[in-house]
Amino acid sequence: MPPFLIDSKEVEVARKRFAACLASHLVGGARPTGSPAWKTGPWQPHVFANDIGLTEAAVALWLAGGSLPTQKNFEKILKTLFGDDHAHTQSRQELAELYQVAIQKQKKFKAKRTEYKEQINETASLASGAEAGHHMFSDLVQSGRLLAQAADPETQPPTPAEPQPPAIFYVPVRTPEHFIGREAALTQIEASLKRAEGRVVITALHGMRGVGKTVLAAEYAQRHRTDHRITWWLNAESEESTKSGILALGRRLNWVTRDDDVESAVRKVMERLVSNGDGVLLIYDNVTEADGLLAYLPVGGNAKVIVTTNSHAWGRIAEPIRTDVWSKETGATFLIARTRSHEGDRAAAEALSELLGGLPLALEQAAAYCENLAIGFAEYERRFQEIKLELLDDADHAPADYSAGREGVAARGRLTVAGTFRLAIRAAAERHSAATQFLMYLAALAAHPIPRFLFVEGGKAFPEPLASALAGDGLDRIVAALLSFALVDAIDVTDRYDDETIIAVNCLRLHRLVRDIVSQDVGDMKDEVTGRLTLACGLAWPSHVFERYYAEEGTLFFDPDLHTRYVLLEPLSWTLLISDCMGLLPREAIEMMYLIVKNPESELRPTMTAIALFCVASVIFSKLLGPDHPITIEAFEGVRTRYAELEYYGVEVEDVGDI
Repeated sequence: MPPFLIDSKEVEVARKRFAACLASHLVGGARPTGSPAWKTGPWQPHVFANDIGLTEAAVALWLAGGSLPTQKNFEKILKTLFGDDHAHTQSRQELAELYQVAIQKQKKFKAKRTEYKEQINETASLASGAEAGHHMFSDLVQSGRLLAQAADPETQPPTPAEPQPPAIFYVPVRTPEHFIGREAALTQIEASLKRAEGRVVITALHGMRGVGKTVLAAEYAQRHRTDHRITWWLNAESEESTKSGILALGRRLNWVTRDDDVESAVRKVMERLVSNGDGVLLIYDNVTEADGLLAYLPVGGNAKVIVTTNSHAWGRIAEPIRTDVWSKETGATFLIARTRSHEGDRAAAEALSELLGGLPLALEQAAAYCENLAIGFAEYERRFQEIKLELLDDADHAPADYSAGREGVAARGRLTVAGTFRLAIRAAAERHSAATQFLMYLAALAAHPIPRFLFVEGGKAFPEPLASALAGDGLDRIVAALLSFALVDAIDVTDRYDDETIIAVNCLRLHRLVRDIVSQDVGDMKDEVTGRLTLACGLAWPSHVFERYYAEEGTLFFDPDLHTRYVLLEPLSWTLLISDCMGLLPREAIEMMYLIVKNPESELRPTMTAIALFCVASVIFSKLLGPDHPITIEAFEGVRTRYAELEYYGVEVEDVGDI
């Protein structure tokens, strides 16, 4: 078969992807914000065709994937759907990228077809004699048939026969109608699985629960089903379910018999995959960790493997690909398409997408709620602010297919956003006993990067068993347990002190919905949690500020490390100071401290913040634990130490003693 026929198939696929994207914008009623037809609902093909100055047949051909618009007509499409509206930037870019991909593949196809025609003509001109003429005539007839099959994509819609499905295709996950925002990830998976030939290749899709890893793997399998002779899905949440999936594969392929016990059957399948792995794609869904899966991966051969997992730690045996939450814009596009809303609702959709942190599971749950109750995005946002946990735990509108086959979910039960995170928290607690307690303190802090040194240097502010668990490398072990289930992110925050000095500090970050769910469990412990975090911030606060200032004869923050600590701790500290616990201190004293500390020109700012932290912590613990408790004494000692700093350098602070 001439190579250009393969390119013809690629052109068809690219055109259909462009057509699907264009159709979604027509169904969604995309129009420039504020235009005369804004918010008038879905486009009708004849109206759209009229607006861009073409026939309805031409538009219908585009939507059928039969052809592509010219560059001039495509520019008309962009102008009609999006105009110059910045709110449509991402949608415009996505459609343009799909168009350019299809155009490039079409050009490649035409070039190869032309080259093949020239080869045929050259053969005809060189042939001589009756026998040569006979062969030439046969070749030309066959080539004519092939060229007829590869009709110009711009003039005729393709009518190829439907590809035959592979010998075995088992993917028990339904891909959604509105698969949005993951085209780049699909390309990355394809490249990853092609990175080596002649050996097993493993790609690990990792990310937090509800982010869409399973759907992404299923979509890839569906799009590439003709690339593999066997595509097999395994529920790998536990060792038993993994064995069960391997056993089922072996029986389907007649590699094992019903007389084989489970262990020997699994061993036989693994051995056969080494010698018969060509064209095999295995998908292990919801794997907990790499080490637990090693025994059930082919040790050789040419099989391709996709793993979905919460854990990021796969670098030793696989290429990790992070599956992240959607951007505000992509989340809004999903909400509009999923609920058949109008493009005029984009602002409210973006606000809701941001409120839910771009988590696909949460957005699907919200979309189902809006659709079933016939309410708008703004109304859902208002209700979410009032009954947040109730909506996050709304089983009636949780997608049923997300829960299918998952452990910890009752038969016919539905796994909600709140439910899936609770399962992750429970699993992390099984990995490390202090994980839940540590997560509770993280969730009580402001939504800013949380430096790890806060829990190292402020460790003795926390209760047992957490305080002991944080000692040594304990903090790293607790964080590792939470990272294994994507409950936190480990990030490096850089602080540019000046043009030559950049300092990176390792911090932790929580997704806003994890924070919301965990915070609900604090309850009556709120004052104590706030007090302990306040004391921890005081203990970790930069000290010896004035010694550095006077010794260097420079700015207050001459030391870059001190500056970085200050930048990271200030937003966390002041959120604690102005929380409900502020009612425990005299209002006048708080106002005075606030004015001094928030004055950017004040040399007293860092030390006064520390005094405020220790004061609030000491009052809380005096009330909760009594004045003689070691934690209370630690807080009072912090106040005295910081006052001594001020007095040593002759700094007078009037009226602070009243605090």
